[in-house]
Amino acid sequence: MTRESIAALCASLALAACADTGAPMPAASTNPAVQELITPGVGSLYAFSSPKGGTCPNLGWHVTVRDGSTLSGVITWDNERRMARVNGKLDQNREFTMTATEITGRGKAIIIGRVLADGRLSARISGAGCKSRLIEVPLIRPMIGGGG
Repeated sequence: MTRESIAALCASLALAACADTGAPMPAASTNPAVQELITPGVGSLYAFSSPKGGTCPNLGWHVTVRDGSTLSGVITWDNERRMARVNGKLDQNREFTMTATEITGRGKAIIIGRVLADGRLSARISGAGCKSRLIEVPLIRPMIGGGG
């Protein structure tokens, strides 16, 4: 996603805090120990509780991969009393854009980022109290097959 398309998306959502801070997203491969490129499959889950940082409250992430490219789920805050639905697409370059809309319809945020080589989401969230905060969310891959 280009800086121009991000700026246009931020403008369409009226998110002044969404402006590019100039700090780059991590490269697609940040861990030299990762030999294999991990691709999140259908049913993969990104779940994490990110601590409060700057103007951004602590966030509870629960985002799943639906059809190989659709990301959807919820992000909670304020001790899970507030919630936003998130939806977006993962492209062939492992980059994504998600829009978060508070359940009440009042608050909106934009989340842009990429899937790193080890499967984590490196995401920058802007809006609804967060000013371009960078967060990494771990991948939880589903267990397939029989138990014991």
